Amino acid sequence: RGGLPGGALRRIDAFVVEHLHEELRLDDLARSAHLSSGHFIRAFRQSVGCTPWQYVLERRLQAAEPLLRQGMPADDVARRVGLVNAARLSRLFRQRRGVGLSQWRRLDGGPG
Repeated sequence: RGGLPGGALRRIDAFVVEHLHEELRLDDLARSAHLSSGHFIRAFRQSVGCTPWQYVLERRLQAAEPLLRQGMPADDVARRVGLVNAARLSRLFRQRRGVGLSQWRRLDGGPG
């Protein structure tokens, strides 16, 4: 009750994935769910358990992981998933995965 219907969540996720490499604005995410920004934030948080921005960052990390495993340079990966540079990508890994990027690569078995 008060959250987003499943169809809206699927539209939001598809929009995020399609536009991951771009600057994603709250208004754009809300529009993809056919909601006002204020209602969207409340409903999204209730449905997903985090803010839309936290969700976008997590989706960016999820998209980065396979690219890093393939050996793509971190700066290229960062740009492809909508982050500024490898330093921001590494900081995000440390914050969300508990390890820096180079340590994650060693632990994950990907190319150094």
